[in-house]
Amino acid sequence: LGGTTAGKGGSSGASRVGSTLSRHAESQYWLIMFGTNDASRGVPSGKGLLPGDSGYSGSFKDSMQKIISSLKVANKTPILAKVPFRAGVSASTDQRIRDYNVVIDELLEANGLLVTPPDFYTHFKKNPDQLADKVHPDGHGYKAMADLWFDALASSGILGP
Repeated sequence: LGGTTAGKGGSSGASRVGSTLSRHAESQYWLIMFGTNDASRGVPSGKGLLPGDSGYSGSFKDSMQKIISSLKVANKTPILAKVPFRAGVSASTDQRIRDYNVVIDELLEANGLLVTPPDFYTHFKKNPDQLADKVHPDGHGYKAMADLWFDALASSGILGP
């Protein structure tokens, strides 16, 4: 859905994970990428915070942890991606995206996730011409994303020898 966020609202990733699990019960690996819309809406990152800390509840980190926890309880493997770079945004929005990417690293470690996230931020910062409208990739950008996902999965061993 367009405009979907990790956490806030009825169409958020955190609120939809249960119904998505029901529809795709056979799926074992779940590729997860949120943050672009969260950053636009000013959702705080939660960087460096733990559950119970002031500012954690409702943060990007809180919402992503809810998604990860729901998948792990269902015996699924969550695989995270770095939030992509966006061209032409304010310095504060760009900083928020970079903070979200620190949160992705924190969540990776805290949850023992073994796949190194594809770094869409670095890729699109180096290749802004692959963003059709400064946000969404063009055909070359989507191909690059597929390649980065593949590289992350292949280097983790999930795809086999």
